[in-house]
Amino acid sequence: MKILLFFITFLINYVGYSQNEDILTYDANKVYTQKYVDSINKNNLRIKLSDYKKILESDKKLKGWTRYYAGLASLASRENKYDSVFFYADKAIKTYNDLEVPRPVDEHYLVGVYINKARSLKAASKDYKNSIINYQAAIDLSKIYPYKYISYVTAGIADAHIQMGNKELALKYFLEVEKDSVYMNISRPAVVTLTKIGALYKDMNNVEEARKYYNKGLDKSINSDYKSNIPTLYAYLAFTYHQDDKYLQASKYFKQAIEAIKANGVGDFPGAQFNYDFLKCYVEVFEGKTNKAIEDLKELLSAIKGQEKINRDDYELATYVIETLGIAYQKKGNASEYKALIKESSLIYERYNKEQQQQELQNLETSYQTKEKDASIAQLEESKKQQGIIIKQQRTIGFGLAGLFLLALLLGVLFFKQRKLKNKYEKENLEQRLLRSQMNPHFIGNAMNTVSALVNKKSDDAIPYINKLSNLFRLVLTNSREEFVSLEDELTTLNSYLELQSQFSKDFDFSFNIDQSIDQEEFIIPPMLIQPFVENAILHGLKPNHNRGRVDIKISRNEKGLLLCEIDDNGVGYSKGLKETKKQKSVSGDIIKERLEILKNKFKVDARYLIKNKDQGTQVKLYLPYLLDV
Repeated sequence: MKILLFFITFLINYVGYSQNEDILTYDANKVYTQKYVDSINKNNLRIKLSDYKKILESDKKLKGWTRYYAGLASLASRENKYDSVFFYADKAIKTYNDLEVPRPVDEHYLVGVYINKARSLKAASKDYKNSIINYQAAIDLSKIYPYKYISYVTAGIADAHIQMGNKELALKYFLEVEKDSVYMNISRPAVVTLTKIGALYKDMNNVEEARKYYNKGLDKSINSDYKSNIPTLYAYLAFTYHQDDKYLQASKYFKQAIEAIKANGVGDFPGAQFNYDFLKCYVEVFEGKTNKAIEDLKELLSAIKGQEKINRDDYELATYVIETLGIAYQKKGNASEYKALIKESSLIYERYNKEQQQQELQNLETSYQTKEKDASIAQLEESKKQQGIIIKQQRTIGFGLAGLFLLALLLGVLFFKQRKLKNKYEKENLEQRLLRSQMNPHFIGNAMNTVSALVNKKSDDAIPYINKLSNLFRLVLTNSREEFVSLEDELTTLNSYLELQSQFSKDFDFSFNIDQSIDQEEFIIPPMLIQPFVENAILHGLKPNHNRGRVDIKISRNEKGLLLCEIDDNGVGYSKGLKETKKQKSVSGDIIKERLEILKNKFKVDARYLIKNKDQGTQVKLYLPYLLDV
């Protein structure tokens, strides 16, 4: 927070405002020239905004209002008055754009204007897309007018990308920030940057790089005056070992996190106490205090469930609580409680997804109403303007005015159609996200059957399977929140799913055949569309088959600019498999059809799938649109 306040204070001084001793004051007896005003701005001399305004008002021909409104925007930003920031920032930009001849002496103040507007968009309305656009505008201007603290802007862009789910872009910008030695010499931003880089690597399942940056963050924290992130870094390190089933190492780092919290306090951020309680429970499990750990974990899980809403952090914590409870139950040999816990996990996951869907719908409705209101105001203002023109010029314009009116009407119709089309696409995008999230409960239900069977058999594979399944859930959760993911990420998720299905059943083999001309990092596709067909091949094709099964996945490009995914199995055939397993048509089939229909309309391509029964087994051909991330 101290660094943030310093940053904002710098912005205030940057636009030429100071509450300290003033260098310049307004003199009513003095005649001010453009040269004088430009010298104030060029040298960034300090002057009260009220005096600067009087100077500009002394002669209507004087230019320099960009600095004045930039100063007001900075003051509003300092006080977190976001509506005022938007108003004055837009005024500053407009006064500059209205100049007949662009003036560098005014332009350099726009750096601060765009930064303040970007920060306010992110903080007030969570409009991360437009926040990034304004941050980027500031960066572009900084190439002409060097700005010492530009890494704060780059970090702001990275944070916005995290909120939008663009983890790879966020990582790219944070790694750029890490190269700034001036920025990284300031303790707090350096530690926060290293922590976020580590977290992004962890989300991308690059555990080694995650640990590397967590340790770098720890070294920086321990050797500086900024200690607040030490508990978090120890805990993050512990979670990386937990995911690798290295529970004793995880417990060791959790203990260090507890000690760091005792030294620095729990913290006042949301969920801080929950996190601390979990750390203690985890350590109890591996110190042999199993009974106490079970009671404490159950109480913590109940507290998380009792919240009015479960956010992403709450859900991830609940997942770890359930996993740790599972370990405790295994130590006690309590299979019945463990089985009930699996059902609990499914219920929490479904509740989280449902709440996410409701929130997305509310956001869409709010956004839609706001846009409708803004559009109506804009149309009323335009209409009012046209009426003024008619009254003023009706005696001289005559029929020409009627022509202008018709032209304005035509533009209004085009504007309305364009806005309607934009809203339609935004709704379709939300529908895509909701349909993707509907895949998850279907997937969980099938996965829980395998877990339940392992628990009933009291198999030693139960805990490793649960942990790997948990990691897969996180991948599915991450991918299902994004409109497009890289082909590499989608195949990683699919491979994890197939490994889990084949590792313990030993019933089938699988293979991937990817066209060498396809760059898996650059090709981005809609997520969670291939997996349901693979799942159906296993459940309906291979499961009823008494011979050893096989699933082969081939990905290539077709001549119509689509990605062709072919899923072949050697089972009993899709139709026969459904009949033998006594199941009706899978709900995922309807969801996939809806998603493909939306993609077909949005990208104007023939997105579809075909199912063909072979002499032995089934072949599915799935045609997907793709984009190139280059």
